[in-house]
Amino acid sequence: MVKTSLMTTLQPTRLSSIDPIEGALESRRKMTLYLVTYVHPDPVGWEHYLKPHLEWIAQQVEAGTLLASGPTTVAELETRSAALLFQCEDEDTLHRTLDSDPYLVHGQVSNMTCQAWDPIFGVLNERSSRAGRSTERTVSEVLAMFGPHTTTRWSPPRKTRSTRSRVDSRQ
Repeated sequence: MVKTSLMTTLQPTRLSSIDPIEGALESRRKMTLYLVTYVHPDPVGWEHYLKPHLEWIAQQVEAGTLLASGPTTVAELETRSAALLFQCEDEDTLHRTLDSDPYLVHGQVSNMTCQAWDPIFGVLNERSSRAGRSTERTVSEVLAMFGPHTTTRWSPPRKTRSTRSRVDSRQ
């Protein structure tokens, strides 16, 4: 069998003392998380570009860039909205990624927000600025920073960008 003969000719690779997979996972953990919201006011356009958008979503999940995504509840049936959780090196990388979404390419997002997020509590704590700290310790630290006896204003550990409205003329 050709596959077997090719496999037998491969030389074993010497592993370094640093596991490359663990190194890649560690660098991913240190990336900034971003909460992104989309508003889709055009139900016909939303439906038309749904398949390419979902294929794009699948690519982002496979690449490890998109951690979660899904629709948000909206009172109006004519307007759809969604929330997406990305992990990226920086905000420019996030926006380059978002700009490749077929919904954005074809002007199907009327409003988008992007904000860096530091999940100091809960299951995503390991991706936060307080990774590895107990909930009790984090509560204590937050109270020390923001408690009623302090006047210190907190500033986020990562850069954030304000709401970004998108009106695309490439339709």
